[in-house]
Amino acid sequence: MALTIGVFIKCGGANGIRTRDLIDANDALSQLSYSPKPHALYSYLFLPSTFRYFIIDNMDFSGFEKLSLLDFDHYLTATLFYGGCPFRCPYCHNAALVLHPETLDKIPWEEIKNYLKKRQGCLEAVCISGGEPTMMDDLIEKVKDLKELGYLVKIDTNGINPSLLKYLVSNALVDYVAMDIKNSPDKYAKTIGLDNFKLENIYQSVDYLLANHVSYEFRTTVVEEFHDFNDFKIIGEWIAGAQKYYLQQYVDRDGAISHGFTPYSKEKALEALKIVQEFVPNSFLRGYD
Repeated sequence: MALTIGVFIKCGGANGIRTRDLIDANDALSQLSYSPKPHALYSYLFLPSTFRYFIIDNMDFSGFEKLSLLDFDHYLTATLFYGGCPFRCPYCHNAALVLHPETLDKIPWEEIKNYLKKRQGCLEAVCISGGEPTMMDDLIEKVKDLKELGYLVKIDTNGINPSLLKYLVSNALVDYVAMDIKNSPDKYAKTIGLDNFKLENIYQSVDYLLANHVSYEFRTTVVEEFHDFNDFKIIGEWIAGAQKYYLQQYVDRDGAISHGFTPYSKEKALEALKIVQEFVPNSFLRGYD
């Protein structure tokens, strides 16, 4: 496949897209603004080069929950799941989406749009989750379709693609962002199952959200084997003043990447909550009765 966007682009191979002339990701916005539909280039150009080889030639969702009362507070929401993620968090409960997205059935976008058209005035919002949705080839085009249908849009992200996040927010294409904070910086690589992970892009996403360009929350799934109270002190200092922060209960689900991890008890979770509330007063538990 060949596409033209200022320079010649060739897609394919283990390293993803190769260019005859190097396109700097920082120039992506200006490049995209003069191209009609550079589908597979969207996420690629915005994504840090370290993670570009995770891009899959995939413009379809692999999961569709037609009604959720949990994914976007206060709104009747449909939730879409994208298959593919650069992280390998051992306790992740979406192993198929993360490890084997190519094996999953794909849902045609027209089928999803037709359903959402029929539910206009009943459904209020669409949550785009995963996997990691900012890896999706044509996420911008799909979000534009959702906004044209009148839906609020929420994005669940691990923060790996700050440039795309900024584009979506600055162009009024997303109404709410939920970003995972996996752990304190020193433990990030271990927690996401990667060696020698550099946090630059995570820092950028956190800083952008802390600047209050959009409504957002941070959240951490709390696991005994990965998190201690000092981690929550460090996280609290890192995201001090955030709009919202949730400590989420870990549940060992059948579809997890690995098993045998331990959730915090409610009593211990409350102790962790007290620590983070010193820095983020709007901190809460999620998933605990």
